[in-house]
Amino acid sequence: AFTITDQWGFLAGTNGFGDLEKAQRFTFADTASSYTIPEVWVFFSDARVVDDGDVTVNIYESTMDGAPASLVGTSIGIPASGVDIDPTAVVATIFTFDTPPTVTTPQFFASVDLSDLYAKNDTVGILTTDDNCGDGADSWELFGDGTTWTAIDASNSWQLEANYMIFAITEFDDNTTSVEETYDSDNAKSSQQPYTAELRAKR
Repeated sequence: AFTITDQWGFLAGTNGFGDLEKAQRFTFADTASSYTIPEVWVFFSDARVVDDGDVTVNIYESTMDGAPASLVGTSIGIPASGVDIDPTAVVATIFTFDTPPTVTTPQFFASVDLSDLYAKNDTVGILTTDDNCGDGADSWELFGDGTTWTAIDASNSWQLEANYMIFAITEFDDNTTSVEETYDSDNAKSSQQPYTAELRAKR
């Protein structure tokens, strides 16, 4: 995850701006029926635990190319101490659901909910692709006001063309054409990569 110049935390994680969620959009352009999300895999770069709050994943339906909209499911929580970090490898933390959420729209978001960590003084960062090695229009965040969603390529956000290392496992009943999210693990950003906070101050 990118760190932030002159601010604590991570661009893709908890930070001094109080960002509550980090959401990755997925598109299935040719599906005639609903589908379910049994698991979401998130690749974290850092986890610093104080009071061990929970991280969850929310699944949102959305209109085409729109922001996260209808919440259709929330995963079982994983404490910050349960986030998988390996200093020598990129490993996934796997979020599951009591009942896998059903999605009925061609696009949906898998969103990592960090809101519980602030009161517990925990800090986590999510790996991202390099800048210009993704589509920032598909990577969104929920500001600390709890209502404002924006893509990270927007002028009031980080102005980055990158994607979060968030992957959704989907199950279909029919043949479906998908738009695949592909990432090069060699281009995943570590927590040591600084990024200026000046653009973010434009909010």
